[in-house]
Amino acid sequence: MPKNHVSLPDQEDHTGRQEPASLQPSPSLQDKDTGAETGIDKECVFCQIAAGTIPGHLIFEDNLCVVLLDIHPANPGHLLIIPKKHYPIMPLVPDSVVHHLFSVVQKMSKALLHALSSEGATILIANGKSAGQKAPHAMIHLIPRKEGDGLALSLPVRDFPPEVLQAAGEKIYQEVQKKLST
Repeated sequence: MPKNHVSLPDQEDHTGRQEPASLQPSPSLQDKDTGAETGIDKECVFCQIAAGTIPGHLIFEDNLCVVLLDIHPANPGHLLIIPKKHYPIMPLVPDSVVHHLFSVVQKMSKALLHALSSEGATILIANGKSAGQKAPHAMIHLIPRKEGDGLALSLPVRDFPPEVLQAAGEKIYQEVQKKLST
């Protein structure tokens, strides 16, 4: 356990479950005295947990991220992998940090397999309000799974006309081409 490990409070809700007000950095990302960029949003519960100013059940910590137990888990051992700096949604997280986060996810997934004898894990990112994101801080959920655990995470099979799928694919392709050419 990291040196600043603290236990979860019994009744307090530190999930920060509110909708993102904006995708723009908050003014609290700057130090009041120096104006320097801190990367910490003092209004964000997850930034505060990462900074050690409010409690969280930390499992792992390094210079870029923290891993903590979710206080409202889908299953026992449900982990949150969060960047230490504040990013409201995953597309705003720098590539190098995303790569690091997924490296940590891989290690934590192995740990869940061994420590909890899980049979698998669900890796989930809710990116934006319409995708079910509840907290205004990018994060990756890692949920240990066992056959018959009662957790229903499944995607419905839906039929769309081929032209709708083709149009969506074309729009995505065009956007990817623009992003890769810059």
